[in-house]
This record gives sequence, C-alpha cells and structure tokens, in this order.
Amino acid sequence: GIFLSQGRGAIAAAAVLGLVSLWRWDRFYAMVTCLLTILCLVLASTEGRYGSMLARLGVWQDTMSHLTFLGHGWVSFEAAYWAFPIHTNMSLVRANHAYNDVLELLFELGIGAIPLWFILAFAWTNAEYGQRLIMLTFGILGLTYFPLYIVPLGQLFACTVGQALRGDAR
Repeated sequence: GIFLSQGRGAIAAAAVLGLVSLWRWDRFYAMVTCLLTILCLVLASTEGRYGSMLARLGVWQDTMSHLTFLGHGWVSFEAAYWAFPIHTNMSLVRANHAYNDVLELLFELGIGAIPLWFILAFAWTNAEYGQRLIMLTFGILGLTYFPLYIVPLGQLFACTVGQALRGDAR
C-alpha cells in the first residue's frame, strides 16, 4: 500500500521504521528491508517527481527567508506565503504548507516553537521502544511533508507523545 501511494516520504519513513525495528533482532533482514526500500524509492521516482523536489526546495527557501522572531501566527502559512513579494519557487506551486513540519512551525510560531521541542525531547526520553519508533517515523516524514497538519496523523502523534509524557505506556 505504501508503494502504491508513490509517496517517497512514506516509503522512506516505513523503511527507517522497518530497519530500526528489525536491526536488534536480525541484521540480515534489516539490510534486506533497506535494499528493498531503496528499490521501491527508485521505482517510485518517476518522471515529474524531480520537479516536485525542486518546487519544495523553492518553498523552503522562500519560507526560510521570511522567518520572524515571533512568527506569523498559527495556521497562517498559506496566506502569508502568497503575500511574499518574491517567490523562488520556480514552478509556482500553490503552497498550502511548507512541506517540512519543523520549518512550518518555526515560520508560524517563531520562538514560540521552542517549548514544543523541549516537550518532544522530554517525551523521547520517557518513551518506550514502540513509541520512539512512531515518533521517529513521524519526524522523518515531517522533513519532506506535513503530517502534523493531517488530522489522523497529527492525532496519532499527539496521542503517542501524550502517552510517553504520562510515563506509563500500559
């Protein structure tokens, strides 16, 4: 199902999750999983996908050049992005999100995003193995996509972090 979605971020996140979870039991199967994932990524990199990555690089560059100390406000990215006077996004993609959760949170919240990073770091230290896998997968997916803003994924992540902060995963 992940391969059929043709989402490189989802494939890469699933690969890291598989690699990390298999590594402690059998390194051979972990490496086989890694090689199969690389094959899936190559097969999923069809024509037009490279333009998608270039567009994202342009969106990231535009976003980074407009970061402010206090941010622009929660869920303000789309409106603020099109108010920029100059766009380096060559394909002029209608950017509803920054395609990077860390960058989008910094853009929207500015210095207000710092407490979130402390909460995540504290949750990571208290998390059990399975919770860390979910958090790691979410973090990898968030580097080139916006899972925080997709309601079911964001809720899964929030529940995982909340359970880790609670301290008892049972």
